[in-house]
Amino acid sequence: MGRKALTVEAANQRLDAAQMGLRLYQRGEKLSLRGTLPPRPDSKETRPKQQFITLGVYANPAGIEYAEAEAFRLGALLAQKRFDWREVEPDTKENSETCQAWINRFQQDWQKQQEGDEDAIALRWREQFWYPAFKWLPPTAKLTPLLLDDVVDRWKPNSRSRQVACQKLQRLADFAGIESKSSPSK
Repeated sequence: MGRKALTVEAANQRLDAAQMGLRLYQRGEKLSLRGTLPPRPDSKETRPKQQFITLGVYANPAGIEYAEAEAFRLGALLAQKRFDWREVEPDTKENSETCQAWINRFQQDWQKQQEGDEDAIALRWREQFWYPAFKWLPPTAKLTPLLLDDVVDRWKPNSRSRQVACQKLQRLADFAGIESKSSPSK
């Protein structure tokens, strides 16, 4: 028995044969799924319609393999009428303002600008952002200026730790569009 072909076309043929109701699409360098799906939680729509699900994986053999598996999983949930957008897109409206959601978005944006192998990038992330500042943010709390000020207050005024934390938290606040004036010297 031969190995299955890892192309978008071959994956779509397998999905059609299994009657999953979803297809893979390559949009730029990344893969998405498309099918008739229930309305998103923040939508005014009431009936299912054709929609994309962004997977965030590249259109390479590993990405295609993941996307096909995800299509089978979601197709099964659709068939059982158990499909839930919150499982597919956890950063939907109700969770999109949490510290963890903003940290995840910031990390993805930051990683796009990094060079080197994945382990080195992950280490830089932990050393530059996670340990000095982000680990102190409560993951499920809403990211607000008041919360940022409270987190900064855990360090002594005028300390190097506080200065670094303020810089990192200010970058997150700028990324999230939040007015924060946390000061290293307060």
